[in-house]
Amino acid sequence: MLKSCDTMVALGNATANGQTLFAKNSDRPANECQPLVLHKRRAHPPGTLTQCQFVELPEVSTTYRHIGSRPCWCWGYEHGFNEHQVAIGNEGLHSRFSFDEPKLIGMELVRLGLERARTAAEAVEVMTDLITRYGQGAFKDAPLDGKYDNGYLVADPHEAYVIETAGHQWAVKRVEETVGISNVYSLGTDWDRLSPEAEQVAAARGWRQPEQGRLHFAATFSEEGFRWDGVAQALDLLVNEVRRHGVLRAVDEIREEIQELALLGSGARRRARSCAVLAQKEGAIDAATMMALLSDHATGTKPTEPFQTQLGAPGGICIHYDDEKTGTNTAASLVADLCADGSRLPVYWCSFYSPCLGVFLPIFLEGDLPPILSVGGAEPDAESPWWQFRRLSRAVRARPEERVGTVRQEWAEMQGRLLRSAYDVAAEGRRLIDAGREEAAGRLVADYMNENVTEMRARISRMLKEFALTPGT
Repeated sequence: MLKSCDTMVALGNATANGQTLFAKNSDRPANECQPLVLHKRRAHPPGTLTQCQFVELPEVSTTYRHIGSRPCWCWGYEHGFNEHQVAIGNEGLHSRFSFDEPKLIGMELVRLGLERARTAAEAVEVMTDLITRYGQGAFKDAPLDGKYDNGYLVADPHEAYVIETAGHQWAVKRVEETVGISNVYSLGTDWDRLSPEAEQVAAARGWRQPEQGRLHFAATFSEEGFRWDGVAQALDLLVNEVRRHGVLRAVDEIREEIQELALLGSGARRRARSCAVLAQKEGAIDAATMMALLSDHATGTKPTEPFQTQLGAPGGICIHYDDEKTGTNTAASLVADLCADGSRLPVYWCSFYSPCLGVFLPIFLEGDLPPILSVGGAEPDAESPWWQFRRLSRAVRARPEERVGTVRQEWAEMQGRLLRSAYDVAAEGRRLIDAGREEAAGRLVADYMNENVTEMRARISRMLKEFALTPGT
């Protein structure tokens, strides 16, 4: 199973602009292309069926307009967002369950939630109902993405939820301020809702005795090595101390517990890192903060240390392939800057491949997605932005001491300008829609996106030429 991916959220009570920020790094096999895809709102006649990878299920009457970050072979998405400002991302987990019959793949549930939900709470209902009825998780003769369970973070402008799953069972917790999730079970007895048969199934399998009290979801259902267990308490202590007293005192107060993080898997360390950083920066979190966190190379053994930018550090939130040019790499990233007060359009910042070596483009669902952003398949494609960023990463990794600074400086100027201009466009787009000029708003944001994509492609082509990297490399 893939053991990396990180998703995080900061609600409006923790951000600089008072709006919810959602972020996700999708970490996948280093050569697996992950373009963006746009699906428009569609009406479906009664009796229509949806064919997922292995499971067929009834279609709903209306599926909502949305954009997803889609591994090129897959029906589902690693993360995405819809016309109602619902954003969803998933994490691979591993439970005790294994099934003979096929189940839903975790990425399919991301897409199904986006297609069918108008709020985060509604997405939770959609997804947990499908999990109860059809299940997900490891099953016999499954491909890689059918060999694990999933955790999810679901957000809208007003609220967010964590869902963790094990086969047909699930637990849900509402987010209060900030949270990060990773490839480790995190819900113990602190869940708000539990699947109807979770306690009965656990007792029948001998995983829990009734006298044990409130069911501990992680301890009951997770496979050894994917549990948060007692270190969750250490993280809670760390986050609370950061909020109350600042970083240095928090670290000093629970030094021994923090040291335990070094003994855990990378999922636990990365979750500790994202939770600690978000707690440390509460009240000042903005889109740039989330971009920096997704680009972070800290190992997580020192959760409150400053952002680490050097290449080569293993186990960070920004994942890089190994020296053999294989293994796992961050394939795509998202920072969703939602809007609850109607003052502007939501801005969805999307990046291809390693975020620490790339640029986040502002995407608007109100306009047509630039078609080139959807180009990319299993084989290298010189026209595909995803494959271009893959080639750029390889070029940088070949001579990091010469090229890291060059690439980051190239993107920094463009990123700074986009962080300023995107919100002006978002405000003007909202004004046009409020004035009944939806088509004009659509043209405005589409033209803006196309201009940015054109500039991005010109810059990356120039760098690849400078590094003498041929298109097929």
